[in-house]
Amino acid sequence: MQKNLGPGPGAYMLPSTIGYNKHDISKYRNPMYTMRPLCKEGGKPFGPGPQYDISKVTCYGKITPIAYTLSPKLKGGGGLNTPGPGTYSPEKVPRMKESRPPVYTMGARFPAARKFNTPGPNQYAVPPILGPKVPNRQAAAAYTMAAKLNQKGGTTSPGPAQYGEIKLDIYKSKAPLYTMRPQCRGSDKQGSPGPAAYLPRFKIPIPGGISFGRRVDRMPYITADDQLPCTD
Repeated sequence: MQKNLGPGPGAYMLPSTIGYNKHDISKYRNPMYTMRPLCKEGGKPFGPGPQYDISKVTCYGKITPIAYTLSPKLKGGGGLNTPGPGTYSPEKVPRMKESRPPVYTMGARFPAARKFNTPGPNQYAVPPILGPKVPNRQAAAAYTMAAKLNQKGGTTSPGPAQYGEIKLDIYKSKAPLYTMRPQCRGSDKQGSPGPAAYLPRFKIPIPGGISFGRRVDRMPYITADDQLPCTD
């Protein structure tokens, strides 16, 4: 059996090379800085900062381009409303020295002094062609289909569906009847083993093989440094 001859490599704790505390003395240690949280101001701000745009402002005031104002046209207080030259169209006037055809004017229709309440052609209804109401045509025979009347009184005989089904065994030979019983369980609760519970052994010739043995551990070489106590 193998014995524990000494601690393994995981038992020795090397100093860390990260951080400031307990740093490895054989490695360069970087300076350590502290990052404090942002402190809120005790009072409210006195006013806004330089947030105004002064690029278009001089010592004389704000720089603005020249602007013009358009006012609405004022109506005259009085005078004659004489039409201007554009109102007339002299080019549409025919020549006075030439003969001109007669000109007629078509006025609007005046309403009649007296109204006539005479019905038009669409006020008369044409008699239908279907049915016996045509006076000048021969109508076909018309038939009336009345509703079915319920019979009053009398005896109502039962139909074929009122009689029940008759068994065939009454007028034919009766067939044999069989009964299927449920499976009965044995009184013995301990079941006997089946054929699969037995494992027969067959002698089969097996060819020779090679056996691999276990390697014998050798005693390691122990020095005086290996006998030091383990420290964290």
